This record gives sequence, structure tokens and C-alpha cells, in this order.
Amino acid sequence: MIPLKKMVPLALCVAMLASPALAQTPTGTPASAPRKQFEVKDVSLQPGGMMQGVALSTSAKPIAGADVVVCYGTHVIARTKTAADGSFAVKGLRAGAHTVQVGSRSHVFRLWTAAAAPPDAIRTVAVNGDNGVVRGQHMPPVNLPVVAAALTFGVIGGVIGYNIKDDDNNRNRAASS
Repeated sequence: MIPLKKMVPLALCVAMLASPALAQTPTGTPASAPRKQFEVKDVSLQPGGMMQGVALSTSAKPIAGADVVVCYGTHVIARTKTAADGSFAVKGLRAGAHTVQVGSRSHVFRLWTAAAAPPDAIRTVAVNGDNGVVRGQHMPPVNLPVVAAALTFGVIGGVIGYNIKDDDNNRNRAASS
């Protein structure tokens, strides 16, 4: 058996050598990947401030009877339901950034009057209204310095605990002889 006095310095040396290797991020790998920014689309309103749209599933099928809510900031401006073909229309809207919610999905659009709309503005919006679509899972990045510290303290604690137990057993044997 290696005595406690020799084991602790050895464990500390191993932990100190292992910590920097565990804490390094592989070369060329970002610590956390940047999130994709959502795209805000420009929409040209039709006369009367009307916005037309269609609610589609991820398989491009129309969603009938879906609740559509149009918000300006935190204020609900309009509510409607989609028709059998997934289409909807909302009147009385004004220019500005609006959020269109279909089910649990939200989409941001920048609304323009017909005269002020940019040339590439769309006239009919298409929104995804599927609820609960999961295409993958995101695992948060591992904090390697914390993992390295936990391993270090675990190794040191285990070595110290083992040696204390071993020293107690040796003392008991010496006392009983």
C-alpha cells in the first residue's frame, strides 16, 4: 500500500496535469454555435389595410380552422380562423412590424402600405401552424472547466478517503496484535 503522505501529492499532480487538457476546446470549434436569426418578411398590404395569408403544415398541407392572432407589440389587433383551404384575411391593419400567431407558432412580418412597400414585398403570407414539431434536440455546451474541477475533486476525495480507511484498518490491526 502507498501511504497517504505519498498518495495525495501524486493525486494532485495527476489532477493538475489533467485539468488543462479537459478544459481546452478543440481547435476550430466555437464554444457555442451562434443562433440562427429569424427572417422578417416585408408584406404589401392590400386596400383597406388587408393582409391575406395561408396556414400550412410542415408537409405543405393547408390547416383548416386554425386560430390566427395578429399582434402589434403586445396588443392583439385581430383574431380570425382559417378557411377549409387554410386561407385567412385580416382587414384594418397599418404599416409596422406585426406578429402573426398560428397555433403555438409565431411569425414576424413588416407591413407596408401598397405605395410605400419595397419592390420585393410579398402580397400573401404563408405561415407554419404545426404545433409541437420537433426536428432535433439541442444539447447545451458542456462547461469543461467545471467538469475538470469536479473530476479533480472527486479523484482527490476518493484517494484521501481510501487512504484514511486503509490507515484506520492498519491501526486496528496494530492495536489488536
